[in-house]
Amino acid sequence: MYSLDVNFLKDRPELNPEKPKGRKRQKLDLGEKAPLLAGIAALLLLPALVGGVWYFLTTQTAKVNQEIAEQDRQIEELNAQAQSIEQLEAQIQQVNADVNSLASVFYQIKPWSAILQDIRDRIPPGVQISSIEQSEVEGSTSAPAEDGEATTTSVPTIQLTIQGAAISFNQVNDFLLTLQQSDLLANEETRLIGAQLTNNPAQLVIPDNQQSENVTVELPKVVEYTISTELTNKPASELIRQLDEKGATGLVTRLRTIEQQGVGK
Repeated sequence: MYSLDVNFLKDRPELNPEKPKGRKRQKLDLGEKAPLLAGIAALLLLPALVGGVWYFLTTQTAKVNQEIAEQDRQIEELNAQAQSIEQLEAQIQQVNADVNSLASVFYQIKPWSAILQDIRDRIPPGVQISSIEQSEVEGSTSAPAEDGEATTTSVPTIQLTIQGAAISFNQVNDFLLTLQQSDLLANEETRLIGAQLTNNPAQLVIPDNQQSENVTVELPKVVEYTISTELTNKPASELIRQLDEKGATGLVTRLRTIEQQGVGK
């Protein structure tokens, strides 16, 4: 016969506990975790990025400040040079003004030797000059300036009064016309003040052996005249040729030297 063995202990739960099941390991999906990893990486890299930007900006700021300081230094040097240039220009202008002032003295000179020679050369036959008087009247003259334009300077004008005698009124008129053609005299101011027929003031001397009580010598009458004129107000630099022709070589040499050196231009 067969025997049946039954173990009822296995059926009791307290005697046959169930073995705990182990946890299943979950697989990590990188595709799903990429945003999370990127965020973590960004958080880690952000301080380094901020530090790098701060270092770059600090370096650039220092470089810019250094360049600004260098520019300021150069500007100060340029300002100092500009002030020196302005001072030199002021000195040059003062020297030019002094030179032009000195040159203007030569421009105003009309040598008496040249004036008298010019009048002498214009005396027609039959005319004599007994006196030439000069006087000063208010007037002005012009001289070249630095910009090429003429500057007007107030200077006394020399007025001449010429007196003498001529054998006729025609000779007096001829003398007046020749004086009006002079470049050294003011043509519009050269005019006849007066002329009159008068006895000849000349004294006739007769040798004793030729004198006779029955002989009377009467000299022809003459015309006494007075002519007024003025020296031209043209600067001497415009009269170089005329002055040279009348023998004013010293003044002409100075004027030509001034022109060669460019003074007053």
